Amino acid sequence: YRLGLGHGDLVVMGGACQREWEHCVPKTAEAVGPRISIQFRVAGVR
Repeated sequence: YRLGLGHGDLVVMGGACQREWEHCVPKTAEAVGPRISIQFRVAGVR
């Protein structure tokens, strides 16, 4: 599958999705503007 996102879109990948699906930001020949990456992780759990 291919999922194109627009300005302001958000994808939440939980559970097995992280292990089973490849995800990336496509390369472009020129910069298209600023990008923000936000990660939420559980701290202190082993």
